[in-house]
Amino acid sequence: MNYITLDLKQTASVTAATEPLEVRAPDGTELGFIHPKRPAAPEPHEDPHFSAADIAEALRRKASNSHCFTTQQVLDHLRSLENQ
Repeated sequence: MNYITLDLKQTASVTAATEPLEVRAPDGTELGFIHPKRPAAPEPHEDPHFSAADIAEALRRKASNSHCFTTQQVLDHLRSLENQ
């Protein structure tokens, strides 16, 4: 993979970015985008893997009276299908 080494000012701009940066040539021609390697930190009370909507849906399902299966029950059923 080819690469370009940024100067100190460019490095500071990329490091501070929280969203993609458009890269342009001196004449203004669009060359591409740089996506920050580290996304903005999540809010302290948020789980980075689950959104508030995901958590609300999980709580709704947990509170419902619908039947659910354990992981072991699902795996046992899948194995039984392999043997058919």
